[in-house]
Amino acid sequence: MEAFTSVFPFRNELRVEVSNAIKEQYNSIEEFIRFLDALNMDLQKAVSHYHLMFESSLNTNFSAVVYKQMVKRLFEEITSKVGKDAFQKVGSIYYFATHQNREQMNKFLSQLSPTEVFELFLVLQEFSNFKSCLPEDEQSNLVIANCYLWFQDIIGEWFSVAQTKIKGRIFFALEHDRELNTQPLGIVIDLFDEAAKSKNSKLPPPPPLLRMKYSSSAIDTVQALNQLKEFWYQLMWPDKYTSAPYILSMVEAISAGVVLYSNLLWKRLRNDPSCFNAKAHFMATRKAILYMNNLEYALSGLKHLEADLDFEGVIQAVKRKDDAVVAEEWKTKLKNPVQEAQEHVRVMIQCFVRSVAHHMNYKIRKLMFHLAWGPEKLEPEKSIAPLLEYLERIFRQLRPAFLHTTFQRLVQAAWIKVLLEYSSTSIKNTKERPRFFRNLYISLSILSEFFLGDVAMLPLEELQCQIYKSVEREIRIHQSDTFPLIEYYYFSRAEEQFNSREAPLGYLTMRAHYDGKRNTVFVEVMNAKGLLPCDPNGLSDPFVILQLVPRHLFPNTPVHKTTIHMKTLNPIFMESFEWPVYPEQRRNRGAAINFIVMDYDYMRKNDFEGEAYYPLYKMIDVGENARTPEPVELILTCPNFKSDILIALGKRTWNREALRCVSAEKKKS
Repeated sequence: MEAFTSVFPFRNELRVEVSNAIKEQYNSIEEFIRFLDALNMDLQKAVSHYHLMFESSLNTNFSAVVYKQMVKRLFEEITSKVGKDAFQKVGSIYYFATHQNREQMNKFLSQLSPTEVFELFLVLQEFSNFKSCLPEDEQSNLVIANCYLWFQDIIGEWFSVAQTKIKGRIFFALEHDRELNTQPLGIVIDLFDEAAKSKNSKLPPPPPLLRMKYSSSAIDTVQALNQLKEFWYQLMWPDKYTSAPYILSMVEAISAGVVLYSNLLWKRLRNDPSCFNAKAHFMATRKAILYMNNLEYALSGLKHLEADLDFEGVIQAVKRKDDAVVAEEWKTKLKNPVQEAQEHVRVMIQCFVRSVAHHMNYKIRKLMFHLAWGPEKLEPEKSIAPLLEYLERIFRQLRPAFLHTTFQRLVQAAWIKVLLEYSSTSIKNTKERPRFFRNLYISLSILSEFFLGDVAMLPLEELQCQIYKSVEREIRIHQSDTFPLIEYYYFSRAEEQFNSREAPLGYLTMRAHYDGKRNTVFVEVMNAKGLLPCDPNGLSDPFVILQLVPRHLFPNTPVHKTTIHMKTLNPIFMESFEWPVYPEQRRNRGAAINFIVMDYDYMRKNDFEGEAYYPLYKMIDVGENARTPEPVELILTCPNFKSDILIALGKRTWNREALRCVSAEKKKS
């Protein structure tokens, strides 16, 4: 610009030079945009170069002087084109605030082409960013500072048009998808493993790999959705709060685009007979796999949407401007469309992979039968080998054809099938000896390592799903010997009691310690409170039975009883008892004092009030620490007859100690 190149450091008409340099008239919007673009380039030079020269020579804020003159001239040019009704003047300051202002601006912008509006927005926004060269108190007074607000309505219309165009592009992409429309059927993967029945028969070759794992329609769909995001990035909208409606429009458009493409693809798949067998189950043909890979690829278009559009930044801006309630509403508005679209597509993919895994079920069940009922002398590592060989063969055939995420879904579905077979085998054979379940447990561990390995590549969190935890615990319980299982039952009862937060049956307070020098456990039953009434008078006649459990650890120890306290729900006992206990008995995690609170009845059977456990390993040793232990308040509970451990013990009809433990628990109530 002439003002930059001709000005001398000691001249005082700098404002005049700048003003004269930008006095030209620009009749067309194209010329005006080019002028603004050149102006932005010159402003960049002013800020980066000339400003330092003038500030060092004359101590003058050159950038601020230039920018103010440019803003003044630019505003005159804008009002000449848009009209003065587009702005409201208060004193000497112009604002863009009223409904009339927006109508006037929209009227002007509607006369321009979409390209011109977009280019005008970008150059004005870039010009506005130079306001940082002004003092902060002067920045807010510039009407150009918030020029992005002039385009609010027109940009909203753009997103509505974009959503319609995305739909049209998806239909076009599917119609012209050569890979999807002309892909040969290829070979059905032998999930039944028929060719492996004979040692001499040859295995079918793996299906030839697809040229691409997904087709052009999936690529075009995701590109169309990404272009909408790219358009938003180019706008560089400066205000998170006012961007919320546009972010929501994009989220809805992108989510709806993924759902539309998935629905159209799913409809084609359902109408394609080459993808089904005679029983209307999906088959793992090349065409069906291509459909699934397309669905998975389309789903990836939603994966990083929350981060890409900065949901959290928008939500925090709304929270600062409005309040937490409105911010939470916007959080729901933004996240729900994405989550619903993701779930919609996942259901389709899961339907396919479960159907494919269902084809494997026959072979898995057959191999599981041989695993469970093979010769007793056959080691679990050898008995599980045929199942491992089958799974490895199938996974190696399927993995090259599927996208990684889809393949993992298929492996997860196959893993669930295997677990259900383990559960079924366990439930049907609960009366078998521990050796039977020990073999199952070892083979399950081997299978777990296989599914985590290089062939299946199942993530640990998906392998350790809820079904796995349930099956693993069930088999682990049944494979345990009787005495350790009884000890584990009492340990679990004590843990349940200490983790409980409610006490509907009341509390029992006691104090206990261990004397290592005398190898003796001392316990003082202090009081109970909040007991339930068991007699017609609304009261009870409580007493406490004390015993060491499990009985196989303490076969000869006596059972103690407190005195009976008549007609009270809050008895005070203050009675002490002791038992001889060796250190190795005390260290057992299943060893505990069992307190059973009963209601005394003269003519009938005593009523059960509640019970509590106190593990011996938690007691302090007064030989090591001479201080008196603090009283402990125990929550009273009922025997857990639904405990899987107690149920497993009850199934051991061949073991006297197991039945004795179950019988003792039942007698309490």
